[in-house]
Amino acid sequence: MQGNFMSTASGFVASALIFLAVAVAPALAQSSIELDHITVVVSPNAPERAALQRAGFEIAPRVNRNDGQGTASISVEIENSYLELVWPDSTVQHRTSAKDTLK
Repeated sequence: MQGNFMSTASGFVASALIFLAVAVAPALAQSSIELDHITVVVSPNAPERAALQRAGFEIAPRVNRNDGQGTASISVEIENSYLELVWPDSTVQHRTSAKDTLK
């Protein structure tokens, strides 16, 4: 099960990168719209990063803790954009309502 999930998740990340390179980048080059980043939800601690590193992508060394969202993430730098691999993290604070946000 784990191996099948990993190949599916890695395939999804690879698909996002291909979509970025083939479909989005040329369209953005001809318009005034800019793409900041693409976010992909992955398994805890982003084991998908290993496949991206093997493919030659540079992974930012720091794990981001997204306080208030209950998630953590890493980023894959891509020219003037990045791919964010994000996962639920129970050690990161999560706000449950807009009321909590205003505190």
